[in-house]
Amino acid sequence: MPNIVFNDLPLIGSPTPLVFGAPTVSSIDYDAQLVGVIPGLQAAVELRGLQNMEITGTLPQTLQVTALVRPVRLLELAGALPHTFAAHIDTLAIAAGTVSGTLPNTLGAALELLYISNTQRPVVAQSRDTAQIAQPTEHGMGQHWQDSARSRNGFEGRFTETVKVQTPAATRFQDGARHQVATRTTFTEAVHARASLWGKFQEALHTRSATPARFQDGTPARASLTGVFQDGLRDRRAWVATRAQSAVKISRSLLTRGAYGKPLQHGNAARFQEAWVPRPGIHTPPVPPLVPLPTWSAHLLFQCPPNTTGALVFGLICGLPTGTAARAILPARFYMTAHTIHAQRLPDLADIPLYEATLSADSGSYCWSLTASGPASVFEQLSPSAGLPAQVQITLDGLPWVFAIDSIARNTAFGKTGVSVQGRSVTALIAAPYLRSEQRIEPDAKTAQQLALMALANTGIALDWGIGAGALANGGLIDWLVPAGAYSRQGTALEAVSRIVQAAGGYLQSHRSAPTLLARHPYGQRIGDTSGAPWAWSSGAADIELAPDALITTSIRRKDGPDITGVYVSGTSAGVLAWVKRSGTAGDKLAPMLTDSLITHTDAARQAGLAILGAAGPKHAVQLALPVLTGAGQPGVLDVGQLVQINASQPWRARVRAVSVQASAPTLRQTITLERHLEVA
Repeated sequence: MPNIVFNDLPLIGSPTPLVFGAPTVSSIDYDAQLVGVIPGLQAAVELRGLQNMEITGTLPQTLQVTALVRPVRLLELAGALPHTFAAHIDTLAIAAGTVSGTLPNTLGAALELLYISNTQRPVVAQSRDTAQIAQPTEHGMGQHWQDSARSRNGFEGRFTETVKVQTPAATRFQDGARHQVATRTTFTEAVHARASLWGKFQEALHTRSATPARFQDGTPARASLTGVFQDGLRDRRAWVATRAQSAVKISRSLLTRGAYGKPLQHGNAARFQEAWVPRPGIHTPPVPPLVPLPTWSAHLLFQCPPNTTGALVFGLICGLPTGTAARAILPARFYMTAHTIHAQRLPDLADIPLYEATLSADSGSYCWSLTASGPASVFEQLSPSAGLPAQVQITLDGLPWVFAIDSIARNTAFGKTGVSVQGRSVTALIAAPYLRSEQRIEPDAKTAQQLALMALANTGIALDWGIGAGALANGGLIDWLVPAGAYSRQGTALEAVSRIVQAAGGYLQSHRSAPTLLARHPYGQRIGDTSGAPWAWSSGAADIELAPDALITTSIRRKDGPDITGVYVSGTSAGVLAWVKRSGTAGDKLAPMLTDSLITHTDAARQAGLAILGAAGPKHAVQLALPVLTGAGQPGVLDVGQLVQINASQPWRARVRAVSVQASAPTLRQTITLERHLEVA
């Protein structure tokens, strides 16, 4: 499909030729005018930042126009319109619009306008929520035990006081009487034997004959030897026999296995030969290849092949699947940006000087964490007040984060004093040690989301559950009903919410700057998805698209999961038993069974099984370092759970599992860890 992407717009009052390779300039408002005799035309146009738009002239017989114009102060369409005219114009913030001239016989147009003013309007829409406010119950709280009644009987002990014995104590041993006779021993002095002693062995008799051996000397041969070895002379001492002896050199010739070889007369073959002087004649020099010069003309050169319809589609990158992401980093020879790093104490907005800071989050933790360093003055600025930690807002290129300071330490060396700071998202204030542990058993039937909201009541922390599927999904959890008595908890409010989310295979994250917990599933459905499973990531549009030019470093580590296709998930006293398997498989490769008291519905069982099956199979843990770009349509800092597409020669997709931002003025970088599945869906 031929594509044209214009990054810049012409200046007011200047000619409008196309210039390729020009540096990027800031966009300004200007007027657009189309005048002349137009042939058969079919176009799709996207215009931004127009003051006025005017189309004047003799239009073609058949005209189809699809235009996206925003914002426009004045839209005017005048002239002799064609016999057949179909237009679809999507405009935002139009101040005025007119259509005049000779209208065609057949006129069809669709115009979408967005009128913006300061006039207050009544609320005409209604918001529908899947949950309602619960009514308070009037019955009291039942206790499982009561106070014991006081017993009137006396105390009875198991032991009594002992009676003192008047008789003397008896011992088990007494002094032995001394014997007047000599001590008798078991052994007596041995009598010297006059006879010889007999032993088991005796001295062997010396033999005069030669010692027999397993081998004997051979008789020397009188004729020539035909073997490789020959016999040596017999030793002159007959009574000594050895297994080997020195050979005596003989004067006769020995027969060997090899002989002198005859020289081979054939020549050697080589891949090259000596050059010879060229013969008389005409020499024709080779023609150097033609190097195409840079094209500076009005002709359009399309990099992508044309599509089947031949229509021009603007803003599409070659080789991408259907549906493009709303935010992307496009290919470029270089990326330039000026970073701003600012830290303030809340709520007085006092400036906090920091040397460097690292902000990180991953799917295994419930919040963003902060590690920073600064001068000695920061130690007093960020000290706790009234038993609560100080709060700091860090803004990176206009993107805010809010942290509660957990730890601050001052380090002093010779000629140098510094402070190290550690903090977490403000959602950490509902965890220990800031909030005490509680115990509760829910006597009524409620949904999982309602149980989580009850745990967060009166804490000041909100909950983003992400209820819904398909067009209503945002990667969160699907709610389910928990019967009465099936839920009990003991711990802080944060531990209670985490317990509920983990029962369905999900995890908790925190909003960057708001006191809000985000309940998310590692393979939850996104807007427009039919399934959030890894084998369905290739369908639909990705959240973020990255060009290989934007990747500073890339690190790939093999991180395969188990080879499983099914798992049994079960509740306990009031639960369900479900067999969750990957569609299209037999589900016979089973993972260990998962049990949880909160798996009381098939929706909870399906989500818990998907968390296990989604992590299976061969996959890579890909770590990418890329810049932080916050312009229009650019991703800024990525979030955990987003689906990212890398537009390499063979595009591939993965999901963000960890994000780390390193800020050290004037440098700002982010490092993301992706979960990429290698199995083809």
